Amino acid sequence: LLEQPVSDATLLDAVAVAAAGLTRPPSGPVVAAPLAVAVPGGPLRPVPTETLADPASRDEVRFVERAAAGVVSGAAALRGNLAAMPFPVLLQTLYRRRAAGALFLQREAVKKIVYLHEGHPIFVRSNVLGECLGKILVQQGAISETQSAATLQRMSDEQREQGPLLVEMGLISPRGLVAALQLQLQRKLRDIFSWTHGEALFVDGARLPAEVIRLEASTAMVIADGVRRVWSETQVREAAEPFLDRY
Repeated sequence: LLEQPVSDATLLDAVAVAAAGLTRPPSGPVVAAPLAVAVPGGPLRPVPTETLADPASRDEVRFVERAAAGVVSGAAALRGNLAAMPFPVLLQTLYRRRAAGALFLQREAVKKIVYLHEGHPIFVRSNVLGECLGKILVQQGAISETQSAATLQRMSDEQREQGPLLVEMGLISPRGLVAALQLQLQRKLRDIFSWTHGEALFVDGARLPAEVIRLEASTAMVIADGVRRVWSETQVREAAEPFLDRY
């Protein structure tokens, strides 16, 4: 179930996830819970993100906070502000350098780390709990909030990761899990296209975490997707203005 009204981006994501086999087979019905609950006499109240965040997501938040604090005053191959260098331009600049390392980004309290290999973004870490896997799966109607909570309890009891547990419980397919993890990376990255300001710092040679799902998209695809889904027509026109006389 998708919360109404549904944006084009959310609908496209839902179709992509469904096509990858993220829904449960007909033999086992899924009871989908809405992402918001009605308050008598009031508006819809969103489900708290914290109830869907798994321990790995909380560990990621702590890692990003520590890593960001550690690079503020250190040596950097590139420093800038997204107000002067929008995120698509920054990505293009790093691609032209075939950069390999970590791009640290901060806007107010939100912090993200984008890992690049040969200029392509391949992994993203974030301190935003709302970008956890459980919330994305619930948003797409792949599992219910109750089912997500059940996996979190088993994770705590058995010291296991959420993804494999979801597959073991028959809630998603292995292929669907890979698609969901890809979508999670896309969401984390796409959000940065909405930043009109924020600090950026690139560190050469930062190592990618071991055993992670890599983003399967070129820099050009990432830029095209982010601009198409996030930027306004005015932003696109202003960015394209210097090049309109070229062929």
